[in-house]
Amino acid sequence: MSLVTNYYQSLIDVALFLFFVIGAKVIILFTIHTEKPTVLRSRYLLWLGYGGWWLLSAVLQIFPWAVTTHTHQLIQEMYPAQPSWVIQLFRPIAVTWTTQPVTWNILLVVFQFLMGIMLLTERENIAGWISLLLATLFSFTTWATTEAFGGLFSPRLSIVPGSPGPGLLAAIVGALLLLPNDYWERNHVVFYIRHAMAIMYGLAALAQLRPRFWTSHIAIIFGRSPYSPMAHFVDGFISIAQNNPVVINIILIMFLSILAIITWKNWSSWSILVISAILLLWCWIFGQDLGLLPAMGANLYSAPLWFLLTWISVGDTSRKIKGQRL
Repeated sequence: MSLVTNYYQSLIDVALFLFFVIGAKVIILFTIHTEKPTVLRSRYLLWLGYGGWWLLSAVLQIFPWAVTTHTHQLIQEMYPAQPSWVIQLFRPIAVTWTTQPVTWNILLVVFQFLMGIMLLTERENIAGWISLLLATLFSFTTWATTEAFGGLFSPRLSIVPGSPGPGLLAAIVGALLLLPNDYWERNHVVFYIRHAMAIMYGLAALAQLRPRFWTSHIAIIFGRSPYSPMAHFVDGFISIAQNNPVVINIILIMFLSILAIITWKNWSSWSILVISAILLLWCWIFGQDLGLLPAMGANLYSAPLWFLLTWISVGDTSRKIKGQRL
């Protein structure tokens, strides 16, 4: 029996278990009615978006790419262009993974799936807060291990491939949601989120000023998915970028700089959302391959979290929404 066949058979067994778990959860939701508290709309949307991000990450983790690769190939795909000391530091993780890839991958699928379901259905209660805590700890651990600190020591450091790392962003979102709604209201948390996002866009613009991004080496920031149709699509744009690195980098810096300014000033929420959506979708497609890259958790990558944090922090952030079911 091939490794992939064994993986899918095991996955089917787990899926049957999850089917009954979800069924029981649905029955509970429709039979036990609990009143959800009134919360800030921005917090409500962030919580739902975070749960959706976990659920979609679980779906992407199902692909068997990280199951079928050997240690050397896994290191190349997980830590592209990383310094040698980073590769040596995290080599034991790759070795451990490849000893039992089926087991590890299924565990990640199940964990992320359960986190998504719990976060989407258990908002603002003890079960939801426990889920947030687990999600936050897992995300930070992922960032500090399998993501190699989000590539902060890599020459690929750029918003395009997802720096500062989806694990770190997911941990930050989880930590923010662990703060009570009353704290959000009293201390204007959304105001600080917006300014933090403006600073992050500004830092991302500065990161693009590095000399290598003005040459054909700009190709290093683009993703290379093992999914052939996606790889061919991205490779076509990589050729364009290698032939026109200055133009591509200037446009990228311009978008990031404009976003930093208008987000800080909170000018025209629609302008912020449209510009950020265009930029981050481009990054998600060409730098993060729509999440179709080998990963050990946080599979949906950074761009959706960047947009989620931008979305909930602009416009009228004082609006509240009465707690309701999903």
